[in-house]
Amino acid sequence: GGYFAIDASGTFDSLNPYSRKGRPGAMSSIMYESLLDENAPADEYGAQYCLLCESLEYDEGKTWVIFHMRPEATFWDGSPVTAEDVVYSHKLLVTQGLPSYAAAVSNMVTSAEALDEHTVKFTFNPEPSRRSRIETVGATPVFQKAWFEADPENRRLDEPRMEVAVGSGPYRLDDYEVNRRVTYS
Repeated sequence: GGYFAIDASGTFDSLNPYSRKGRPGAMSSIMYESLLDENAPADEYGAQYCLLCESLEYDEGKTWVIFHMRPEATFWDGSPVTAEDVVYSHKLLVTQGLPSYAAAVSNMVTSAEALDEHTVKFTFNPEPSRRSRIETVGATPVFQKAWFEADPENRRLDEPRMEVAVGSGPYRLDDYEVNRRVTYS
């Protein structure tokens, strides 16, 4: 419990933190979790911890990584977070995400596939640097595929919107006043 307030300079016209246009509300990405979390203790520089996954495996050359997801991970509506959601999120960010991210990741990842409901595999291009491959795909926010597919014309990642996509994170949008405040609970 409790309450905290932070300030943010500037204004906002969207609650979609991944849009190519407009300015998102402060901290609007906290509603979406990823496979890995980089918020490690201060004495562990560069450490990553499983968040939506419970374990991962990769080969010695880091040409692929397999994430084993937590079966108990759910979106706010109670539906499970699945490997299909992870694959969909990856593809959505490559096709509708920021062009710089899309260019880097599409060059790095040759395929993303759901091996079963809770197992996802990323295969990497052997040419680019192997550094940060696993961390990059593991840090990708996971979106609910069903939410985006329910209204693909209006629920685009590259467009600003005030409607919040269904997330799995502990914080949800509570209230907002455009250009003034955003409240999460």
